[in-house]
Amino acid sequence: MTQNPIINNLYKKIEAQQAKGMKKYGTEIKTDSHSLKEWLQHALEETLDKAVYLETAIQKIEEAEKGQSI
Repeated sequence: MTQNPIINNLYKKIEAQQAKGMKKYGTEIKTDSHSLKEWLQHALEETLDKAVYLETAIQKIEEAEKGQSI
């Protein structure tokens, strides 16, 4: 690992995500399990979920800046 705590934390999260996937699906990710289009569709769906999470966080910050609780 690296001395950078941020990078180390990312490594740990990647390992945890891999373990979560193994528990859920019983196998590691395989490049041939989906077509390229299916991989792109999945990535798009994950990106849209991320956009929802980001917008929610932004709105919570804006509420806090207006004096409302987070």
